[in-house]
Amino acid sequence: MRSVWQEERFIPECSTDGHYSPIQCHTATSYCWCVRVDTGRPLPGTSTRNQLPDCSLEEPRSSHTTNTYRDRPLPGCPGSRKADFLRSLVKALQLQAQEAGLLLPADRMMDERQVMMVSTPSPASGPPSYLATSGHGIAESALQWHFLKLDVDDDGVLTEREARPLRQYLRRTLRPRRCTKKFTQYCDQDRDGMLSLMELNICLGL
Repeated sequence: MRSVWQEERFIPECSTDGHYSPIQCHTATSYCWCVRVDTGRPLPGTSTRNQLPDCSLEEPRSSHTTNTYRDRPLPGCPGSRKADFLRSLVKALQLQAQEAGLLLPADRMMDERQVMMVSTPSPASGPPSYLATSGHGIAESALQWHFLKLDVDDDGVLTEREARPLRQYLRRTLRPRRCTKKFTQYCDQDRDGMLSLMELNICLGL
């Protein structure tokens, strides 16, 4: 099983005019994604692996996908309960990452250009930290950390077996419990029985 401690450092790419490059890549994981050039915030639904995404039309497409999820029912968890459940889940994932020492709280954030960084520690420096500059960036970093832990075969998707600890965590941690029963199916947009990081990001509204 791959350890998150082994992840190499990620530093965002910037253009000569000081904006973020529209495509960002993390060499250690082979993932690339589109970002907003003014803020560096990732665009939901643009993550690809082992290839560069086409960022020319991705922003409106990702907005449509996010809206589709927003209107999509979560069985057993109607209306405002679904929104409250998803917010609680994001907070729980973020808290767990912070307690593990892998996510810095907002009052310890560094320069705003460091949207996210995974630092490989020296023996004396302790565990690495995921850095983010906004609530969404923190949540995305926490979700990525959880995803990397669950993706034991490092193929970029969670099988039903790999997602089992996530389902158990949801049932153990969040209420109402009926909101947790169909969560993984709710996020599985293409109905292939597996979950990608992109699908999880979008269904959580990140």
